[in-house]
Amino acid sequence: MRQSGLTGVARWISRLGMAAPAIFLLELHRPFSPIAGQAALFFQPVLGVFFDDESITRLSHGLSDAHSLDELIRQLESGL
Repeated sequence: MRQSGLTGVARWISRLGMAAPAIFLLELHRPFSPIAGQAALFFQPVLGVFFDDESITRLSHGLSDAHSLDELIRQLESGL
């Protein structure tokens, strides 16, 4: 996931006041992130109703990439 995309997601989560629960859930589900990325691709036809294909593909890559998760957690902890 691109840096600007991560920053946008972190800001959105922080704006909702959900940074702490998001960090908790991201850390909790870290071992399952590659599976979550594949699940996003599997459910792409259903998710396609709500999101465009490019967004789903970026989500899948972001969930599968440990560096992206680490960066998102770091940004949430810094309190964007």
